[in-house]
Formats: sequence, structure tokens, C-alpha cells
Amino acid sequence: MATILWNSEIAKGGRNICSARVSVYVVDQPAGVVVLQRPADGELTLAPVETTEHQFTAIEKYNLWPQARLHTQWPGAGVHGDATFEQFRASQNPSMTDNAKMDAANRAAGAALLRASARRFC
Repeated sequence: MATILWNSEIAKGGRNICSARVSVYVVDQPAGVVVLQRPADGELTLAPVETTEHQFTAIEKYNLWPQARLHTQWPGAGVHGDATFEQFRASQNPSMTDNAKMDAANRAAGAALLRASARRFC
């Protein structure tokens, strides 16, 4: 899972982030498999197959929000058993099961990134 941080004025203006010449930082979620798990991180789990389909690969099939029907660009069927789905699912890392801890860790990591970048953001 990654978080993309960018200037809010770009987002509000609907400008293309690639042509806006702004810095984009992609950060790994703390406590993922990429780094060693610490006991303080708590239990880690992989999202259920259905969650992956609902949130990433077959959004248009579940119509959970008005624009969901427009999300049709996933290659293949986007469901369990499809080769592209299985490859994507295999690439996913477990996440913390405690959402409050995960949110706090993500905020702390984002704040540390901003401090380390020595830039001011509006």
C-alpha cells in the first residue's frame, strides 16, 4: 500500500500531477513485510480476496459508490482465479489489523518524510 502526498492546490485545481512539476512522495506503509515487524506493530494480516476485488480489481462489479461503474480498466476479469488478479494479489503485503495503530504509524511516517525533505508545504 502506498500513500501519495501532493500540494492540495494541484488536487483542487484538477491539474495533471505529472505536468504540474511538483514533488510526489510514495511511502510504504509502516509495518509491512518490506521491513521487519516489531512486536509493537501488532498482528499483520492479508486482506481477504473479496476486499481486493471490491477495492482494487473489480470495483465496477460491486458498485459501492456512484463512480464505481466507471472503473473498468483492470486487465482481465479482476476476480479470484484470473491470472492478472492472482499476480496482483501475490504482490500484496500484509497490513496491521489495528486500524488506529496503522493510521497513527502512517501519519508519523508522513510527518517524518516532510520534516526530512526540508520543504514547506501549504
